[in-house]
Amino acid sequence: MSGGVRGVRGCPRAPRVPAPHPGVRSRAPAPSTCLNNYVTGVFTYVGQRGDGARQYRSGSGNIYADEGNHWDVTYYNCGGC
Repeated sequence: MSGGVRGVRGCPRAPRVPAPHPGVRSRAPAPSTCLNNYVTGVFTYVGQRGDGARQYRSGSGNIYADEGNHWDVTYYNCGGC
């Protein structure tokens, strides 16, 4: 994967992560207060995964799963990458 995106919108100092491709599962940076507040406050809670991770769906349909020490992200839409 080339290029990158700057974290989650609203967290300007979030580390760069590889630009996602639809259907790709990625491990997001370790949780931060900014990232946690953004995901849980803006995205829609959609229930727990089989392993108990709380899941949130973004407006673009991507799924963010809180695994405690990091966020798992399944990208279904990369926003024009």
